Amino acid sequence: MHTRKHIFVNFAKQWFPVFMLGAVFEKLMESTGMAKSIAIALTPDDGSCG
Repeated sequence: MHTRKHIFVNFAKQWFPVFMLGAVFEKLMESTGMAKSIAIALTPDDGSCG
């Protein structure tokens, strides 16, 4: 019998590398300033939202 806890633990074990890679990538983007650079590049110069 699979309980919710068992199902969640299996999910977490299977997807842990993806979550860890995402966290490492986010920290790299933050520390290098690349996230801010991308945000500036994607934001219109006139300040409009679309």
